[in-house]
Amino acid sequence: MKAIFVLFLLPLQLFSQDLSGIWVGTIATSQVQMPFELAINQDMTGYSMISFTYKGAEKIAVKKITLIRKDSTFTISDDKLIYDNIETRHRNIKSFCDLSIKMVDTIMVLSGPFHTRTRDLRSGDEDLATGTITLQKQNRQTQTRLISKLDSLKLSNTLTFSNPKATITESPVSAVSEKPAPAVARNPEKVIPKIIPAAAEVSLRKTEVIRTIDFKSDSLTLVLYDNGIVDGDTVSVVLNNEVIIPKQGLSDRAFQKVIKIPPGLGDSLQLVIYAENLGSIPPNSGLLIIEDGSDRNEVSFEGDLKRSSAVILRRKH
Repeated sequence: MKAIFVLFLLPLQLFSQDLSGIWVGTIATSQVQMPFELAINQDMTGYSMISFTYKGAEKIAVKKITLIRKDSTFTISDDKLIYDNIETRHRNIKSFCDLSIKMVDTIMVLSGPFHTRTRDLRSGDEDLATGTITLQKQNRQTQTRLISKLDSLKLSNTLTFSNPKATITESPVSAVSEKPAPAVARNPEKVIPKIIPAAAEVSLRKTEVIRTIDFKSDSLTLVLYDNGIVDGDTVSVVLNNEVIIPKQGLSDRAFQKVIKIPPGLGDSLQLVIYAENLGSIPPNSGLLIIEDGSDRNEVSFEGDLKRSSAVILRRKH
């Protein structure tokens, strides 16, 4: 667990690019891999969020961050803790990382190694952590877990991303002037992320039925995992066009939900797993376990922004 708590004060170094926007990915050590997100403003301030599961409960920390330019890199440092539900006292940790920017198809990706140590060198390397960071830049309207948390904290209106289509307006040319008036640049417009509901485009995506399962109980337990590399995948689960699990991040720890299926819902139901993002390694994929009393059914699923996986549930008589 030390390696997890070491990461809460993690600063980053980024190459000089248009970094403003939403970044989603992971921090990984040899022991654990955790979702990590950034929201970077056009003025080089913003927020970070790290999350993990400990003793069956999800722990998260949200911090305000500031970016400082150093030659060809940007160092991201923590200003203050905005929110956390972690009872453990934080150590004074200094972290180092050098992330390179590359384009994967049309997506901007940040990735590279990091390591940490205590600021008090007399402490030795007891809190040393090493690993890798991978982040993927998202669409500006993507509703990630960090954006949802900032919305609940009433901080979404503090996000201002650069306008990629800022225009140049020329002043009218006087009839007696021999030279055109200088171009005047408009100030970048304030961009506030649109709050997108869970499974917003479920009806627009192709639904692929990958399994049919018979059940006998009036309640089922749904269990969700990321059974591969934990890379920030988020899904929503929809039962007969009703969202029953909204925007759940997948990790190597189980997320469980008991759902009631009274006879009034009918004898055949459709359970859709909707990809809210693609994580840092597309496609969005994971494992769904459906527990029906002593019966256990495992379903591997995957999806993207054009298709969703579905399971047909049929009631036994």
